[in-house]
Amino acid sequence: MIRSIQRHEIKVLQRLIQALADHEGRPEAATITTDQLDNLLFHDKLFEGLFLCCDEFPVGYALYSMSASSFTGQKRIDLEDYYVDVNYRNAGLGKEIMLHLVELALQRGCQSLQWGCLHTNHSGLSYYEHLGAKEDNSHQILYFDLETMLYLRRMKEGKL
Repeated sequence: MIRSIQRHEIKVLQRLIQALADHEGRPEAATITTDQLDNLLFHDKLFEGLFLCCDEFPVGYALYSMSASSFTGQKRIDLEDYYVDVNYRNAGLGKEIMLHLVELALQRGCQSLQWGCLHTNHSGLSYYEHLGAKEDNSHQILYFDLETMLYLRRMKEGKL
C-alpha cells in the first residue's frame, strides 16, 4: 500500500532516511532533524512524501517535488529520495512506488520524472534501465555548500 506521509510519522521518515544514508555508506550524511522534516513537508511544502507500507507499517518512502524546464516549459517531478528497506526488496515494492510516481506525474501533466542515482549503485542503475529510464550525461551536478556561500557573500560585500 502506498500512502501520503502524515505529520505524526516524521520520526518514522527520519529513521528511513537514516537507513538510506547507511545503505549508501554515508551514515554521517543524514543530519536532518524531525523539526526540519516537518517544516519541509508541512510548513514550506518543499517536498511531498509517500510511504510504501507492508501490513500498514512503512518499509519505504519517496520524497519528491514539482519542477519545470525553463527551456521547454514542461513540468516534471523531481524525486529527491526513493528507498525500500533491504528486508523488503525483490518483492516488487520498489516497482510499485515507482509506478505510483509515474502515474502521479502523468496526472499532473508532467513530461518526465527525474532522479539521481549513485554511480556505485550498479543494481539500482541496472533496475532503472530495465524499467526504461534514460540517462542524461549532458550535465554534472555542482553545488555551493554553506561555507562557500558565506565566503562568496563576504566577497560580494568586499569583506575579503
